[in-house]
Amino acid sequence: IKTIFKHVQQVMTWNEDEGFLSYDGVEDAYRKKEGNMADINLTLLTLLKKCGVKADPILFSTRNHGLVNTMYPEPGQFNVVMAYIPIDGKYWVLDATDKLSPCTLIPSQVVNSNGFLIQGDGGKWIEILEDKIKYKVFTAIRSEIDVNGKMLGEATVNCSGYAKKGRCEKWIKDNGHDLVAVVK
Repeated sequence: IKTIFKHVQQVMTWNEDEGFLSYDGVEDAYRKKEGNMADINLTLLTLLKKCGVKADPILFSTRNHGLVNTMYPEPGQFNVVMAYIPIDGKYWVLDATDKLSPCTLIPSQVVNSNGFLIQGDGGKWIEILEDKIKYKVFTAIRSEIDVNGKMLGEATVNCSGYAKKGRCEKWIKDNGHDLVAVVK
C-alpha cells in the first residue's frame, strides 16, 4: 500500500482541481501523469485493487466546502474523493494529491468528519476520526545571557503529525524550495 501510494504521489501532478469525477478517465490521466483530485485518487484505487488490496472510494465535503446533510445527501454536497482502506480493524484514508503526507496520516481537510463510503450496491456513512496522531511541536532552546544582557544560543524545533505537514507547506511556500528537499 505504501509503495503504490508513494508512486502515485510522486508520478502524478495535481492540477489543483478538486472533484469526485474523472472526466477523461484514470487511464488517460495516468498516461498524462496529471489530473484533478478524482483522476489521481481513482488511479490510486485502481492500482491498489489490481494488487489485491481491499480499497473503496470515499466521498467527502472538505471543511472549506461545508457540511453534508447525512439525512438527504446529494452529489453536489461532495467535492472530493479519496481512498478508504480497512486494515486490521482500523482504516487508512489516502489522498495522493498531497505530496507531503504519509499514508498513515488522515488528510487534514477531512479528519474528524463524515465520509460516504461507496461499497457494494449502496454505501454507508463512516466517521473519520483521529485520536492517535496529533499536532505536536517540540522546542528545545540552549542559550546563555552574557554580562551585557545579550542572549545568544540556538533553538531546535521538531514537528510531527499535522504540525509537520503545515510547517513543511509553509517552509516550501516561504523559501521557494523544491518539495524533494523537504520530504527527505
